[in-house]
Amino acid sequence: MKASPKRIRSAPSSRSRFKQRNTLDVASRSLTELQWSFVIDTAEQMADEEPAHERTLFVVATMLAMYLRISDLVGRDNWRPTMETYAEILWVTGGST
Repeated sequence: MKASPKRIRSAPSSRSRFKQRNTLDVASRSLTELQWSFVIDTAEQMADEEPAHERTLFVVATMLAMYLRISDLVGRDNWRPTMETYAEILWVTGGST
């Protein structure tokens, strides 16, 4: 009896060292241009009203400009981002994202 590719792909691997996560369709998790516009406008308004929100504006603008995910900014258990991390990204991409 021949195993079907579908059955092989669905078989769980107990040897995997990576955590398995259920993920949604990436397209449904991305913000639209209109949503990004609203987020940036709101962050700018917050920064105008309260100087403490300058950081909020910086983080949101950085996420948009560099196509970052939240995990790229906050890190993981075994990795913490530094300014060098983003300098490497810009150097590798030639300054464009």
